[in-house]
Amino acid sequence: MKKGKNIFWGLLFILGAVFIVVNRLGYFQDISVLTVIFTIIVAGVLIDSIAHRSFGGILFSLAFLCILYDKPLGMEALTPWPVLAAALCGTIGLNMIFKEKKRSWGSNKHYEWDNEKYKEVIDEESEEWVHCEVSFSSATKYINSTNFKKADLESSFGSMSVYFDNAILGDGRALVNIDVSFGDLKLYIPKTWKVVMNLESAFGGCKEHGNCSMSDENVLMLNGEVSFGALEIYYI
Repeated sequence: MKKGKNIFWGLLFILGAVFIVVNRLGYFQDISVLTVIFTIIVAGVLIDSIAHRSFGGILFSLAFLCILYDKPLGMEALTPWPVLAAALCGTIGLNMIFKEKKRSWGSNKHYEWDNEKYKEVIDEESEEWVHCEVSFSSATKYINSTNFKKADLESSFGSMSVYFDNAILGDGRALVNIDVSFGDLKLYIPKTWKVVMNLESAFGGCKEHGNCSMSDENVLMLNGEVSFGALEIYYI
């Protein structure tokens, strides 16, 4: 997957290089080199967001393209704030309408805190699979499991903190699926675990605090996407 992503971005930047050369030869002189670079980045995020059906990534990418080319398109009246506000409202609306239904597993605990106006703390026995979701609120989850194997964590326009220090990995392996959209997610992971990340980021970021183990005795795999949000990992 990583190799394919590198090829994808490599091709985009090669096209950008060709465009810059053509621009210097006298074509498309109304478009600056800086605009070309930003166009490559935004176009890449747009294509990636379409592939992952990330409404925020799609709408905000289109909004930034409108801002970059507002004069040629005659859209000065819509940029920058009206088109950004439209992208924000559209993202909220589409996420509400097309919210995916979660599969129900026999051994799965499902915690959902949609539309809560307070911070909820969940600290009880967890099963092998855990599903935690927060929207327009904040929550803290302590995973207390002696055979932890999988977690689905979603933060949309909210804040979530998840502690793994009381969890024991089943067979020394576990998977955490992450979906952060216009929110933030904080993971507190034992530093004796090895963390392997396979994350996509669209106008989002991931920051690690401290270092994890390089041993393969306990391995936690992080998969998912961060769009217009932040993921922070604390090794404790």
